[in-house]
Amino acid sequence: LHEEGLATIVRRSLELADYAIEKFATIGIEAWRNSDSITVVFPRPPVSLTEKWVIAPQGDIAHIITLPHVTREVIDSFVHDYAEARDSSQP
Repeated sequence: LHEEGLATIVRRSLELADYAIEKFATIGIEAWRNSDSITVVFPRPPVSLTEKWVIAPQGDIAHIITLPHVTREVIDSFVHDYAEARDSSQP
């Protein structure tokens, strides 16, 4: 890839990280990322979600990385599953 192609990949990954944060907000989850980072951090999800999506939580948090193979549809599906897992695990 040439420089312009790499810049496009980086820009898309950063935009997708922002999109993920916005999608989490729609279900009341506060997610965040550091400036210029494509790693989105969020509260540790229920075990059922970490098994389905192979998420490796650490302590009270987990994360996703918006690499080029990640799409808006993948994020939408993950956030939807997060909401369902959270809602079904609450008394």
